[in-house]
Amino acid sequence: MRALSQTWVRSVMTGCDPSARTEARTAPEGVTEPADAMSDLSSPISARLTQCMRTYRPPLAAFVILIGACSGADDGNEPEVPASIAVPTVAQAAGSTVSSPWTVNGTAVAGDEISLSFRQNGTTLATATAVANSSGIWSATLTFTGVAGAAQLSATASRGGQTSSPVVVDVTISGSSADPNPDPNPNPDPAPGAVSLFRPTVDQVVTDRVEVRGTGVASATVAITLIYDSRSIAEVTTVADSGGAFQTVIALGDQVPYNGVITVSVVQITPGGTSPPVTVEVTRARPVQITGALTHASATAGDRVFVRAYLPSADGLEFVGDAVVAVTANATVAATYTLHVPPGTYVVRAFRDDGGPFGAAPDGEPTLGIDPQAPGLTVAVSDAGVVRDLALADAGFAGDTPHFDVFTRNESASAGAPYAWDDEAEDWVEGEGLCYGYYLRIEVDYAGATTAPRVRRPNGEIVDLLDDGGCGDTADNRAQSYDQDPDDDRFSLGIPAPTTAMSGEYRFAFIDEASGHIGVLVDSVSTIRKLSRRVTLISPTGAAAVGVARPTFTWAAVENATAYNVHLWSPGDENMPLHWSSDPSVALTQDLIDGVAYEVRINAADGNRSLGEDVDAEASGLSNYFVVDIAGTHSMTINGTIQNALGDLEAPIWIEAGFDEDNSHSPHASVWLDHDATGFTLTVLRSRSATGYVMAFVDADGSGDDDDANRSYREYVSDLTFDGTPPSPEIIFDEPIVLVAPSQGQVISDPTPTFSWQSYPSAPAGPWSWVLFLADETYVGEEGPPPNLYGVPSSATSHTLGAPMKDIGMAARCFMAHGDQAFNPDTWTCDPAVDPSIDALVPGEWEWGLAIIPCDIEAANYVECVAENLQDDSDLTVSAPLEFVVQ
Repeated sequence: MRALSQTWVRSVMTGCDPSARTEARTAPEGVTEPADAMSDLSSPISARLTQCMRTYRPPLAAFVILIGACSGADDGNEPEVPASIAVPTVAQAAGSTVSSPWTVNGTAVAGDEISLSFRQNGTTLATATAVANSSGIWSATLTFTGVAGAAQLSATASRGGQTSSPVVVDVTISGSSADPNPDPNPNPDPAPGAVSLFRPTVDQVVTDRVEVRGTGVASATVAITLIYDSRSIAEVTTVADSGGAFQTVIALGDQVPYNGVITVSVVQITPGGTSPPVTVEVTRARPVQITGALTHASATAGDRVFVRAYLPSADGLEFVGDAVVAVTANATVAATYTLHVPPGTYVVRAFRDDGGPFGAAPDGEPTLGIDPQAPGLTVAVSDAGVVRDLALADAGFAGDTPHFDVFTRNESASAGAPYAWDDEAEDWVEGEGLCYGYYLRIEVDYAGATTAPRVRRPNGEIVDLLDDGGCGDTADNRAQSYDQDPDDDRFSLGIPAPTTAMSGEYRFAFIDEASGHIGVLVDSVSTIRKLSRRVTLISPTGAAAVGVARPTFTWAAVENATAYNVHLWSPGDENMPLHWSSDPSVALTQDLIDGVAYEVRINAADGNRSLGEDVDAEASGLSNYFVVDIAGTHSMTINGTIQNALGDLEAPIWIEAGFDEDNSHSPHASVWLDHDATGFTLTVLRSRSATGYVMAFVDADGSGDDDDANRSYREYVSDLTFDGTPPSPEIIFDEPIVLVAPSQGQVISDPTPTFSWQSYPSAPAGPWSWVLFLADETYVGEEGPPPNLYGVPSSATSHTLGAPMKDIGMAARCFMAHGDQAFNPDTWTCDPAVDPSIDALVPGEWEWGLAIIPCDIEAANYVECVAENLQDDSDLTVSAPLEFVVQ
């Protein structure tokens, strides 16, 4: 259906980096409308139906393929976390009588996590969680025991670290659910799960202390017990921070002999109880010494020399012993150092801390090109200890100091795989990695002569950064690199859906092979934060043309953002960053071109990179469009109406207008409107060569994008003329179609499942019916036969695969192969026969959805009606499709 494929077109135009747009418009091949007009088919009905079948592509699958054509950078078609979370609805009416088990259901924004708490007389009887599916439906079952009488159900919705206000429903517990012997002090909360322990590791060797580090429940009390010879030798408690992280060091004293095995047991305690213990055994070893003479040139009184023993597998990233030697004379000084470490093999390094990178003050880390250092010395130490002398050499690093940065990035609704064009397959091929979404980005530009840089995360995990071009248009798209171009000395790694536990210190180490000296850069991310992407222009907007050459851009401030980076595009221009601004306003210093449409995107950040400030969070802003018409001769103002039948859905409305050029959008103007708007105004360039369009959607999920969730609330008006008399387009938002099963991501084993949906509350006034579409992954990007289409009566709320129905897909194939004379509408047969739509599923990935079509399924003209409406379906109500898996 063409309206669905327009999602594909929009993703090409607004979902890619501008430098990738030309390529994205034409790739992948085979997904634009065929050039032929099907002139070989004699019947208008067959031509329309055939054209529809050939141009239809599975909406979600095609959408994914298109995003793969993008670079993954600053893409302007992605969601963000809204300033507030919508309160969910609960279907059960107030005053209802309930008994255990009680199934509760309702609606929310797709993807929201719903938390339920069922309480009576101040006591929590049961809790549960659910996730709203792509249609916004959620359901959960509460099992409880209470006393007959009043009780309250509380429900909240959470997304992106934010939680809605609760909705509370008063109900009555029936006598059948009463507990004859109620517990006067029931536990109100469930016991927490086990902690994740990063330190110590299994079979770790310790000396005189044990470091315990891990994550658990935010603000939980963490109890650590050291056990030796079946008795407790130390009991320490600490409190997890707001992200659940905890860390403490416990001295061993003389209670454990050397070579003794210690059991470290860790639990967390919350009001709900105590978690299961996590235990790790470590061995205590006698600390041995690495000692020696330390010499360095040009010493100055007050300087400090750091000596550290690093693990060979984490050289520069993690040290197990360190000493600081103070310089006491203004001359070359000979001193001794001593490191206390367990037996083992280490890399010993020393450096005089003369300063940090980029002219910063001394930072306690070795800095190439600034700090005199002693090259790494591999030392194997046994119980006897060793003596090794270290001599510092002056800094001699001639390369550039890398830029190391760790920050959260918000640039799309979900992480997506990289794609590369395969000449042999003539298609875009999906890789194994991820390229965009909301993620923690670790990146460094590094032209060193060693292997890929390594970074130590706050939890102790050491990860390699990659320079494989996995997110560019290359065949090497295999890894989770978030890397754009291979072999460009820019290394990166992305961690999807970062949590608060990922805050902390990130260490990057690199080695100058010429000198053997090391550089360590540290970036501490204080807070994991998801900035909103909805940075929309207040002035100018697409409602009116800009009448000056240098307008001032203004926009609403973004919560937690302290800096903004404004980007401007015009047709044919490359990305032109204007500059960073600490205020939500920028005055242009360059003239705009008269008679041109512009796109503006404002990226938000919590630091100003142009001033050298560290950025811990940034968001790729949404696109805004307007036209420049200084003399008022190039533009046309159109006024339209809005009919919004979405009831209490108080979400803002996005409206955009522009040209339809080569089946691709060319946006000219855009505005954001309140949910209760009844009209709109947009100013576009006049056109003499292309028809225009108006596209609108309700931002129900708070993303600011025409994404999967908002697609149910989208309207598209095409074939407008932006010259002569201004058009008056009408935007109509109907209730969305709610699909039930198979649900999004569901795994099923039944080859003939029943597809079910809710009855439609806003049915058309005249006759209508359902069209159920079903497609597997083999249809993506293919020419030829369409997905399977089934005609279903309007009264139905389900259809079992294989049951009798109107096989629209078969009719289309019959017309395509043999013309309309071969199809018998009375018997719904084709002579000669063609393959019918499938009546059983094979294992693999599938998707399904519904469209409402104003055709009477029992009428004699049903085939002609279907053909006409599927060919020009801009007015059809279409569901967002659901993906599922058959195993």
